[in-house]
Amino acid sequence: MIDNSTDMGRFHTYPYRLLPSERIHVWAGYQQVRTRLMKLIESARTDRIGLYQLAALHGELGTGKSHAMRYLLNLILDQQKDDYQSIATYLPRLAVAARTDFLALYRALLRQMKSQLTTAAQNLVAALDSAADAKRSGLGEQVGEEAEINRRIRSSIIAEMGGDDAAILSAYLGLASGDGSDSFSLLAGETRSNDLRVDSDFEAVRTLAALVRFSTSPVFGLPAPAKCVYIFVDEYEVIADFSNANAISVSNGIRDLVNAAPEALCILLGFTGDAARLEALVDESVIARMTSDPIELQPLDDDEALAFIREIHEAYRLDGTSLDADFPFTEASLRELIARTSDRTPRQLLRNCRTVFEGAITAGVFDGATPLGEEDVREYLM
Repeated sequence: MIDNSTDMGRFHTYPYRLLPSERIHVWAGYQQVRTRLMKLIESARTDRIGLYQLAALHGELGTGKSHAMRYLLNLILDQQKDDYQSIATYLPRLAVAARTDFLALYRALLRQMKSQLTTAAQNLVAALDSAADAKRSGLGEQVGEEAEINRRIRSSIIAEMGGDDAAILSAYLGLASGDGSDSFSLLAGETRSNDLRVDSDFEAVRTLAALVRFSTSPVFGLPAPAKCVYIFVDEYEVIADFSNANAISVSNGIRDLVNAAPEALCILLGFTGDAARLEALVDESVIARMTSDPIELQPLDDDEALAFIREIHEAYRLDGTSLDADFPFTEASLRELIARTSDRTPRQLLRNCRTVFEGAITAGVFDGATPLGEEDVREYLM
């Protein structure tokens, strides 16, 4: 096992990972792509433009699609969570069940968002209670009957806010009480009530759209629980393996969700392949609703590749080591490694860094202080 301590490059975590970890905070080169994606996720927020965004991110294997999506997720939920104040979820694969239709996709998304929806529901409950208090005071109702009066006022507010979706709003608010398991079961369609039966694609679309609306709409002058709802779905290309009925179900569900929630919703679909494959994978009705041309991740050029490896080093370096961004390599040896990498994807670059670094360690060449040179790259990268 590789030691990540002082003698092995002075990293707190092994840097040359081929699969992205859960928390990605290093961007993989591609500054133009990052700019486009940032505009995409920014504009969907209610404090920006607030209209829906639907886009596709594509590229060949190893170009960093999963890395990019996890980076955006971490940015929204961790690094800049106080600014975004949003609900976000990432599915690493479109296939979430043995037979994935839109209802199965909805349930997978709901499970991923459960804790975030619960927090948003708690904020919404607080806003409703504040509104009920204000209405009761305005009516001059007796303080001794405060609890009962607030309950009646809150019920009327729920009916007014929810309209046809009042049952969904009521179940949503139920997430804030106790463990919220009964309400979650209702929303997920695991159980049913007289008012709420989420057991079809139609009801899944209706419920998810309502949750987006209730999560991102201000309540009686108070801020909304969230500024946007982000849904990132990776490996969309597996839809080619779905039955015709399930593929149509997923496509129609995404189309209908956009129609039902045209504000404060951002959907990003990731798939492997070139832009021409998009038409084969994604239904025309979904393509017609895309707000951006497909965003492509291509192999990195020399300078982007060097910048990417340096960013990886900086991100995983132990504090206080006073090492430059090239160590355990030199700039010359990194450029040699890049020149010898024909397919300059982030994955292949990390694989080659790993091959050279581990080869030097195994051979006893790397002493923890002297950086690896061009000759080491030529020796271990064959």
